[in-house]
Amino acid sequence: MVTDRPDQTESAQLVGRGFFQLEAGGAHFFEREGSTAATRLSNVGGALLRIGVFDPAELRLGFVGWQHVTTEGEAAATGFGDLAVGAKVRIAHGEGVSPAVALIGGILIPVGDEDFRAGGVDPLVRVALAHDLGGGFNLGYNAGAAWTTATDVAGNETTETGLIYTIALGRELLPHLAAFVEAFGVQGVAGDAGSWVALDGGVTVPLRVNFQLDVSGGVGLSAGAADWFLSAGFAVRVPR
Repeated sequence: MVTDRPDQTESAQLVGRGFFQLEAGGAHFFEREGSTAATRLSNVGGALLRIGVFDPAELRLGFVGWQHVTTEGEAAATGFGDLAVGAKVRIAHGEGVSPAVALIGGILIPVGDEDFRAGGVDPLVRVALAHDLGGGFNLGYNAGAAWTTATDVAGNETTETGLIYTIALGRELLPHLAAFVEAFGVQGVAGDAGSWVALDGGVTVPLRVNFQLDVSGGVGLSAGAADWFLSAGFAVRVPR
């Protein structure tokens, strides 16, 4: 079973026709601004449901999850995040040095609680590529763009554009254990979109052919990224 979590690099593989794959979990982020103020964000129940509708495409339904954020000197905020809908389409299976390729597109639907709601219906698109390097190693990388609707204090809306990039190296360590390391980030190109880069790694534990656990964590390498974060979750596919 190939999943799109826990790393930030989406796989180039699709869920087969007639299968449903749920990938869900939680995460905790810590970011310190300046020498004193610190922000902590906890996310529980973030989920992605992948539905194999026909070859070569899958439907993707996402939920940001329940969130709780605290910043020193400010009141805490709690609420549910937005929903997302999209699709992944296979472009190439990959063979030899040629990568497997898939195109992913979707929109974020602003239906969450006020403190965690997007400013508009925001689109995202990315290309996912993957190579089987042999010896248990695999390499995946993504490139894409995300558009975010931002509203200033006067109520004026602007669109921020960021370019997304990821690269992840994974390896099967044991029959029931695999690990990965990854670099990922965003390059702001329009509006007030920020730029940042981060590094993470983790392990996946496939307990059955259709059930997997994961644990991961990472650190920010630049301003704008969380100082550190931890994540844990699972993936289950039905039928087997």
